[in-house]
Amino acid sequence: MTICSFFTHHRLSICICAFLLCTSLTTVAKSPAEADSTKSASRRDIGATILSDAGIALADAGAYFTAPLRFSSTDWLIAAGTLGASAALMPADESLNTLMLRNHSQTADVFAEAGRFYGELAVGGGIGAGLYVIGLASQNADVRVTGRLTLEALAYGGVVNIALKFLTGRSRPYLEEGAFKFRPVQFNTDNTSFPSGHATVAFAVSAVLAERIGNPWVGAGLYAVASLTALSRMYQTKHWASDVLLGGAIGAGAGLLVTHLERERAKSVSAGEQLFIYPTLTGIGLTYNFR
Repeated sequence: MTICSFFTHHRLSICICAFLLCTSLTTVAKSPAEADSTKSASRRDIGATILSDAGIALADAGAYFTAPLRFSSTDWLIAAGTLGASAALMPADESLNTLMLRNHSQTADVFAEAGRFYGELAVGGGIGAGLYVIGLASQNADVRVTGRLTLEALAYGGVVNIALKFLTGRSRPYLEEGAFKFRPVQFNTDNTSFPSGHATVAFAVSAVLAERIGNPWVGAGLYAVASLTALSRMYQTKHWASDVLLGGAIGAGAGLLVTHLERERAKSVSAGEQLFIYPTLTGIGLTYNFR
């Protein structure tokens, strides 16, 4: 496929991703006056900043994967409800798949392809990496942190998603083996339907951007695009409805948790004294913030 044909085939997808990236940059980035408060952090050399962010990401990973140990009764209720909803949807998977097959059209094909594109790991990772590099180069901490959080959500949600895929070994719709065909511990992509990886990617990216931007209308648009990804996976017979439901929940959960951790970290810094240890190019760095 030539470059021209690629852009022609994916023009709607590319326009959506470009719009989201530009919206993120213009909305997340602080004005120059507001950015002055972050100059002390941005004056570190690039290598030290990257290592510092890596240390924070590592700490967030520990917090994410040990989060169930700190779950409240409400948290357990939400987790159980999500799993229960996905299981309850399984009996309707085949009928919903048939409904999707009956409503194919050229227009729907275009939107389905756009949704699939947004859920590609390369696209989500590109958005996160793009924001991080732009924030790093422009010394804008807000944009850089948004990029880091996007990459974190993709990584942590992706680990959970892949583990469940291989453990459950669910048959994909296009194999026409039915919604209840499972071959546990599978490494064949034909039997890694549950949950949807594209839905996890799309909702992880949208959740982080929506939380960081903080505009309800933009947030609604971001979640609408992620929902388009989920529907596209059903439309293209790659996943069952229950696959995309759980995949989306994993992605959104990862995005919401990492942004919550960042807010708590920012509060602790602004509240007063804090000891912050991070890796540097020459060893270990230590920053002590106090009022």
